[in-house]
Amino acid sequence: TNDPIILRRWRCPHDYVFGVSPHRCRFCNYLLRTPPLPIEPLVDEPIIFKQFENKTVYVANKAARRRRWASQARLASLVPIERAPRRVYLDFGSRTYESSIAEFLRLFPKADLFELKAWEVAPAWAPSYASHPEVEFHRAAVWVSNGTLEMANSEMAYAVPDPKYARSRGLVKGRTFEVPSVDIADYLMSNYQLEDFVICKMDIEGAEFNILPHLIDTGAIHLIDELFVECHFYDGNFLPNLKNMKWSECFAMLTQLRWMGVYLHEWLM
Repeated sequence: TNDPIILRRWRCPHDYVFGVSPHRCRFCNYLLRTPPLPIEPLVDEPIIFKQFENKTVYVANKAARRRRWASQARLASLVPIERAPRRVYLDFGSRTYESSIAEFLRLFPKADLFELKAWEVAPAWAPSYASHPEVEFHRAAVWVSNGTLEMANSEMAYAVPDPKYARSRGLVKGRTFEVPSVDIADYLMSNYQLEDFVICKMDIEGAEFNILPHLIDTGAIHLIDELFVECHFYDGNFLPNLKNMKWSECFAMLTQLRWMGVYLHEWLM
């Protein structure tokens, strides 16, 4: 107990895994260590719902959101994040400053210790960051490759990687616009190490179904200490790109990430 504790020892408590790449640390994380750190159970039901005549229409259920949010564990309260070389909050799909970054600063333990970085592609939200130089703001899409990406819907912007195919299948409506894209696995592996403490939030309108498998395949998922995901499905917000997505697929993906040892929560703000 007198040894200096670094974050890697909390992730991978056995000496023989020290110094290995993220790939080699695949099954060594906060939930798979001995003993595992506590975390709230995932709940297999969408938190937004309403019956309207004979049709189920999904709307924000604020009371359910508050209950689930209050039940969530916070990793920064359980591990000595002060000893990490860097503490970083990565906000993917940040919308306005007040709707996301400000909530992190208000509600998360030790939030004042974190570097703040935000990614948002919707043109309507970018001006809210102009008066917040403490936030490193990127008007770019988090994605699986570096380059450019077509987006649709100027407010709830979603990725359209193949516009011609998407239009032929009714997966996009209206005009699209082009933004820079960032290979988020490459970004993580180029900028962070296992000793850093990284919280990542994703609210990216369906792109999580592309990005999370990419993070797993590259091993970059293990550079994220705590992950918040708002998983999108068609009855949740009726975006055309999610026409074939159901809540059951969201729950399966979230459950798989927990099984792998990822310290994951639903993003409920």
